[in-house]
Parts: sequence; structure tokens; C-alpha cells
Amino acid sequence: MNKNMANQLLTPKRMKLRLNLPDPNLIANQVADVLREEITSGKLQLGGKLIEEELSSMLSVSRTPIRQALHILKLEGLIDLVPRRGAFVSQLTPKDALARYQIMGMIESFAAEQLISRENIDLSSLENTISNMTRQIEKRNLKEIIQANFDFHRTLVEMAENEILVTLYNIARNPTRIFQSIGLFSHEDWEESLEDHRKITDAIRSRDKDTAIRLCMGHNLKRCQRVIDHLFQTLPKGG
Repeated sequence: MNKNMANQLLTPKRMKLRLNLPDPNLIANQVADVLREEITSGKLQLGGKLIEEELSSMLSVSRTPIRQALHILKLEGLIDLVPRRGAFVSQLTPKDALARYQIMGMIESFAAEQLISRENIDLSSLENTISNMTRQIEKRNLKEIIQANFDFHRTLVEMAENEILVTLYNIARNPTRIFQSIGLFSHEDWEESLEDHRKITDAIRSRDKDTAIRLCMGHNLKRCQRVIDHLFQTLPKGG
């Protein structure tokens, strides 16, 4: 073995170290997911202040992804960012509620129109949500009834196969999620909502565009009225 070969064997090889640092955007999205769930579930009080330092400590992340997450939620209408004051959970006013439910009704109407315009209409996904909601009503499982109700509306919009439409729908819908149980408070509400879902699905199947649009708008406005009634009882007037 010559001297050069010996030196190559004795000299440690330089290792290239790669740090698998988490994607800061991914962390921000995860933080946004956590905060979104806390807000829409009602665990964070409407109008309550969100303090970056406290959130950073609770979630064990730096304040940078916290700020990024707050901006995501601002775009979704879930929080308000007030200059020199900070971030606050948005307070939905009756006026805001009406505007958002009108938008949701228009988007669902458009989605129904898109389905009707297709040569072949596969409504099995919608029918599955209706079947599930029927089962949950029989069990009187409010949590699952609310989820099945949401699944119907989400599925209808997603079936339009338009990602921008889905994004716009979510922006309109997210701030109303805290009031989901209000729209489905009693057994009569459950049955009425379920019947509306059936009628909307039947109108799409029959390619009855005018009826489908009317039902989509009417269904959302009924949901809206229940929320507005609640807001007038619990929140300051003036919206």
C-alpha cells in the first residue's frame, strides 16, 4: 500500500450534513388548522383577543408561523387584525351573516347549474350524505347530524369541480360554522333540512334548473334566519 492510499484511509471523510428543517409554510398551515377548529367549535370567544406570545407558548412554535397563520385566518374572515391592537376573533353581525349565506346560496346554485348542464349526472355522493344524515337523525346524534349536513353542502360545491369556487365557498362559510348547531337545533330543523337536501337533489336529477336555484337559495336563507335570530339575542345590535 503506497503512502497516498494510506493517507486516504486514515483521513476521515467529510460528511455533508442536511438538516431536515420543517417547512415554515407547513407549520403556519398547521397552526391555522388548530386555531380554525378552536374558533369554529366555539372554544375561542367571539371578539376575544389572540395574543401571539401566548399562542406561541401553547403550540410550541415560534411567533413567525403564528403571524402567518393569523393572516391565513384573516383572509378566511375568522379573525380581525387591528393595527396597534392585535388579532381578535371576528364577531359575526346579522348583516355579515346575511351576506355570507347569500353568497353560499349563490355558489351552491351555480354548482347545481353546473351539474345539470352535464350530459351524465352522478348524484351518488349527494345521496350518500342524505342517507347518512337520515341514519344520524334516527340515532338523534346531533354532532353527526351537523357533520352530515355539512357534508351535503360541501359535496354539492365540490362536484362542480372548480377549486376557486370551493375556496370562495369556504371563505364565506367558515365564520358561520360556530353557529352550525343553531341551524339544526330541534328535531323539526333536522327533518326540514334533510327534506330540503332531498328536494335539491331531485331538482338536479330532473334537470330543473329554476327549482334547483330557488331551493338552494331558500335553504341557505332559512339557515341564515335562525343564525340572525340568535345574533340579535346575544350580540350587540348595529350589524
